[in-house]
Parts: sequence; structure tokens; C-alpha cells
Amino acid sequence: MGQNRPWALEQSFSYNPWRLTGFGASHAAINAADLLVRDHILYHGESGQVEFVAIIGDADANRWYAEQFGNGCMVLTPSFGRVFVTEDDEALQFLCRSAPPLRI
Repeated sequence: MGQNRPWALEQSFSYNPWRLTGFGASHAAINAADLLVRDHILYHGESGQVEFVAIIGDADANRWYAEQFGNGCMVLTPSFGRVFVTEDDEALQFLCRSAPPLRI
């Protein structure tokens, strides 16, 4: 108690089961397999959401994107609209998971 622990605040935000750390994960590589539909992201500093994820080898309807461009996701932002972003695009930053839809 009373000791100066500059790492304490950083450590409290670093746990993430999806291997993305901190606010925005600007220093961490984003793996498309870690993203989920409706995740909140930043793309070039603008907030948006993941519409779908395309992974090479998946048998879903979005595999064409992965075969053409590599693993990635379709993001929706107000000024860019819909953009397919690959894993190596450093402009993509993970913010947080979206809450699951309510079932009434």
C-alpha cells in the first residue's frame, strides 16, 4: 500500500481473452478470427462496427472476400461506409465487444 505502482492502472485494462489489449490495441496485431459480428472498432480514428468476418477456409457466404483479399472483416463507419479491411491494415483498432441482442 502507498507504493508507486505505475503499472497497476495499465494492468487493470490489459486482460482480454481475445488477445487484444488496452483501448484500441494500436500496438497489437488484430487477428480476424478474434473479431465477432457487431464488435465496436475504430477505422482511421472513426468509430464503427464489424458487419461480418471472412476467414480463408470457412464455408460461409463471405468466404469469397477471404479468397480474394485474405482474412479480414467488413466494417461499417459513417464517413467510409462499408469497407473490407484485411488483418494487416493498421488503421483498424478493436474497441470492445457488443452486447448480445435482447431476447424478449
